[in-house]
Amino acid sequence: MAKGLAERNNAELTLVKKEAEKKRQQHTLDGLKSIINAATTTQWLKHVIRLALVSLQHREDIVTWLKSTVNMDKNTLTVSPGKTLGMKNRFT
Repeated sequence: MAKGLAERNNAELTLVKKEAEKKRQQHTLDGLKSIINAATTTQWLKHVIRLALVSLQHREDIVTWLKSTVNMDKNTLTVSPGKTLGMKNRFT
């Protein structure tokens, strides 16, 4: 910097760079099967993927399930999608 002139715009260094929006796709059934069958996939992830497939619930709903929703005597799991929690006339 000589005579008060900057070689670059210092304000640009303080601006937050906006990342490009990520392109997302849903997994295919074949893709999920390959993840389940991969040797590097942990057992808990295999269980979660299978639960998602049989319950048809969103990821957000599955991770919020409580142990109290499991009935080991009846071998059942009570499922309530998060989107319906505020509804007056829920299906039960």
